[in-house]
Amino acid sequence: MPQAPTVARLVERFKLKERARERGLENQPDPASSRLDIPETEVVEHCRDLFTDRLTEYHRHRTSFEERVRKLDTAGADAAESDSLVEEARLDMKEAVEQERTELEDLQRKAQQAIGDLHQFKQDERLTREPDYPDSRWLLGGILAILVLVETAINGLFFGANVSGGMVAGTSYAVLISAVNVLGLGLVAALLLRMTRHRDPVQKMTGWTVLIVVTAAALAFNLLVGHYREALAVDYPPEPAPGVVASETADAGIEACWRGPDEADADQEALCLFMQNPVKLGGFYSYMLLLIGLLWWVAGTIDWFKLDDPYPGYGKRDRRRKKAEEELSDRRAEMLENLTEIHKGATDELGRAFTDPLDSWQLALNDFGSLDRQHRDFAEFSTSLAASVRGALDIYRNVNVDHREAPEPPAWEAHWAAEWDLPAAPDKEQLITIGKPDVEEMSARLRAAHKERRSRLHAGWEEQEKRVKGFTKLVHHEPPGPR
Repeated sequence: MPQAPTVARLVERFKLKERARERGLENQPDPASSRLDIPETEVVEHCRDLFTDRLTEYHRHRTSFEERVRKLDTAGADAAESDSLVEEARLDMKEAVEQERTELEDLQRKAQQAIGDLHQFKQDERLTREPDYPDSRWLLGGILAILVLVETAINGLFFGANVSGGMVAGTSYAVLISAVNVLGLGLVAALLLRMTRHRDPVQKMTGWTVLIVVTAAALAFNLLVGHYREALAVDYPPEPAPGVVASETADAGIEACWRGPDEADADQEALCLFMQNPVKLGGFYSYMLLLIGLLWWVAGTIDWFKLDDPYPGYGKRDRRRKKAEEELSDRRAEMLENLTEIHKGATDELGRAFTDPLDSWQLALNDFGSLDRQHRDFAEFSTSLAASVRGALDIYRNVNVDHREAPEPPAWEAHWAAEWDLPAAPDKEQLITIGKPDVEEMSARLRAAHKERRSRLHAGWEEQEKRVKGFTKLVHHEPPGPR
């Protein structure tokens, strides 16, 4: 806290010696004046303001102390408000559960149905192992895309040598061929290969039969691709001799397949060459194109097959079960988190509303000691301040008297006295009226009540959490044994 100004500081601040000399030479103040002179008034008013500021600060601390003591006297009066807080929180948790219950029960039924379907499927098909398929399909899907791109690039090179547009034009043919091999025939072959794993002999036989047909189709398609590549060349098949009729050249060899010089005629020429001799291609590159097409078809088939469980329908049911369980788990977690937030918010509010009377009593004692020290400091400040004013005014008057010819005012014959009202010292017995035994008894009672409220709040949270877990519980069947 700031100290009272000294006499010398007041004299210097208000130029009391200089002004006293000037006023004395003018015989001011008037000998008949009974009031303070102007410079004296300035000094007194300045120090009165210092006293008022210090008094205001003291009253602020005293008011704060009395407010703390008042809270101590009224401890436990907010019990009804705290009880209301607990009941409102319990009601909020119950209403939150009721609002979400219908949706959670629907998700639970959906998940339980998916579990039951999977369990029944495993029993019907006598499956004892867990489903085997990748958790993420992005990797295998990326491999399929790479297979298409790589085969497109390779086929583009092969076709580019036989078309006028080069590799760019050849790529347009290669894209479709790659898509058919990897995405079309590969997917169909994978589905059929999965059917061959079925326990039903009819489905198994059907799978093998159609798979053989698809394998033959893949071979025929890639042979046709090889013939089509050859037919794109401008000099293949060779044009028949002029004047030779079609009937005479029907069995004359590859010349009979010539349909025209344009690339648009290549599809009819390729079909003709394929019908004449499917497995006979015109050169090494055509056989390489055949081999690459078949290899990529096999690779695509394997990749499609790895995308799901080998047993048909098993992976699909398990994914449906996982998705339903995850949806239920996520919504249930949100619901439980909401309940936890309501519970935590009410618990924190309850804690802020509770004040232990014993702690408040001890703080009041500490605050009283601080308040008592502040009062003593204030009293010393007031005394020092009054002495400084008196000393400064005496110096002003003495210098003034030395330089005036007229008599000094009669009021100067007596020393200046402060008329400031100093508040009475604080009385601990009067301010703190409750004794320690009473405070300890009150503290024990209020702590027990606070603990009971927290317990009721926690019990409400546990009750609603148990309800949520109850109507979202899933029954998982044990894996069936072999029959």
